[in-house]
Amino acid sequence: MTSPAHSRQTLTAEEAADRVGRTPAYFRVLMSKLNHGGRDLRAPAQPGERARRYDADKIDAWVAEGMPVPTKPNTIPTPKPDARKISATATRTGNMWTVNIEEINQGTQTESIRNAHRIAHALAVKKTGLAPDEVTIDLTVELPTETAHQWEKAKTKEMEAKATAALAAKLSRQVVQDLQAQGCTFHDIGEMLGISHQRAQQLASSAVGKES
Repeated sequence: MTSPAHSRQTLTAEEAADRVGRTPAYFRVLMSKLNHGGRDLRAPAQPGERARRYDADKIDAWVAEGMPVPTKPNTIPTPKPDARKISATATRTGNMWTVNIEEINQGTQTESIRNAHRIAHALAVKKTGLAPDEVTIDLTVELPTETAHQWEKAKTKEMEAKATAALAAKLSRQVVQDLQAQGCTFHDIGEMLGISHQRAQQLASSAVGKES
């Protein structure tokens, strides 16, 4: 598939206003509200560019949604049980997120990951001609290779730490059980192990029914 960064059409503010049937002045007001609402329809900034251009795909997707100007973040309607499931990927490219929907040969970019799912849904609705609740997006966020590696390493260490903590707790419970079996009181156990008698009692209680 052709890279969205190289294939998408960009528009001046005047061209974008004409595309959606609004005056340039009113269009700028709408775009200001969208920007404050966390949705930017402009194309990525280019070196030396005095005014940001608009991404035609984003404009068309916004039109397909009915040109909403939210006072709070938009929500995607709950899909019907038989809604068409379409896969999409969001990949970090520089300071942008590239959203690709290979099934319908569609792609675009957004500055925020929170917009990726909504934009993918809007583009899928526009491309398929289905109703918003007849399409559901399965979005996969692809981490950079090194980031993904570090994340997996962190999760592995976290699992190892939990396993170690579980083993330590089991051994502690066993010690308390053994001392109890020898007739020691919780106060005695606390003194022997350097813990409070309340902690000794807690360990004894947590041991009930937990040993295999």
